[in-house]
Amino acid sequence: MAATAIDVTELRGEIQDFANSLALLVDIMASGIPLSERGQVGLLEFGHYSQQRIIAVEEKLRYYGEANDPS
Repeated sequence: MAATAIDVTELRGEIQDFANSLALLVDIMASGIPLSERGQVGLLEFGHYSQQRIIAVEEKLRYYGEANDPS
């Protein structure tokens, strides 16, 4: 049971980190600041990295749900 609580706490932290990153991305895009070519590449890479992070969190949530399914 303690391992499950640690996993939930870890997931909560990962989701909060992702939400912060998403807020930054939205702020950058909404600011209208023109990005250099390197800035555009960096933003694309950041988006890809963020997508990989949310996929990892989804997989952990799926595993958590399956591990705690009472059936």
